[in-house]
Amino acid sequence: YKLTKETIAPGGNTDNLVGTDERFEVLKFNTQLQVTPWVMDSGYVMVEIRPEFNIPRSGGDPNSPPNVDTRVLESMVRLRDGQTIVLGGQRQTENIIKGRGVPFLSSIPILGWLFSDKQFAKVETQMMIFLTPHVYYGDEGTVSPDDYFGDEINRMLDKHDPDRLRRRIEERRENRREKREEERREEKGNEVTTLIATEAVDENADDETKEKKKIRWPWQRREQADTLSEPKEQGEKP
Repeated sequence: YKLTKETIAPGGNTDNLVGTDERFEVLKFNTQLQVTPWVMDSGYVMVEIRPEFNIPRSGGDPNSPPNVDTRVLESMVRLRDGQTIVLGGQRQTENIIKGRGVPFLSSIPILGWLFSDKQFAKVETQMMIFLTPHVYYGDEGTVSPDDYFGDEINRMLDKHDPDRLRRRIEERRENRREKREEERREEKGNEVTTLIATEAVDENADDETKEKKKIRWPWQRREQADTLSEPKEQGEKP
C-alpha cells in the first residue's frame, strides 16, 4: 500500500503545504500459533495454546491500508503423550459479488441492466488446528530439539548451504566407518572367546578319554589293591 504524508507549515491565516512524503508499506496478514508445553511427572503434558488470527476487513478505500480484525484464543489443556486435540477458533464468512456485462451496452444509463448480470456468492471458511504432543527422552533422560525438528531443519539448511551438506555427508560416512570397525572388532573378540572355550573343552575331553583308554596290567592292579589295603603307619612308641 502507498502511504502519503503531508507536511504543513502554519503561516498567517492559512497553512502552507511544505512537502509530501510517499512510501510503500507491506502489511502481512497471517496466523500465529504459540505453544508452551510442560512435561509433568505423571507422564502428562500440560500445554498452553495461544493462536492469533489476523484477518483484513473487506471494502473501504483501496488506496489506504485496510483495518485488521485480530482474534485470539487462549487455552490450557492436559494431554497424554500422543493424544490429539482439535482447535477450531477461526471461521470466516465472505460475501462475493461478481458483475459481468456486454461492453459499452452495459454502461448505458437506465437500460444498462438489460445487458449486465450480477452473481452473488457466500463463502465460508473454517480453520482447524490439530495438536499432538510427543515426548522424546535422550540417553540421560534429557530432551533434544533434534528429536522434534532435527531432520526437517537439517534438510532446509542443507538445501541453502552446500558446504554444510558436504560436511554432514562426510560426518555420516565417518560415523558409518567407525561403526563398521567396531562391529568387526566385536566379531573378532567373540570368535577368539569361542575358540578358547572350544580348545579348553577339547583338552578336558582328551584327558578323560586317555584316562579311560589307559590299559592296566594284572600286576599293576594287584599292587594298587595292596597299597589301598595297607594300614597307615603309626608313630614310634617311646
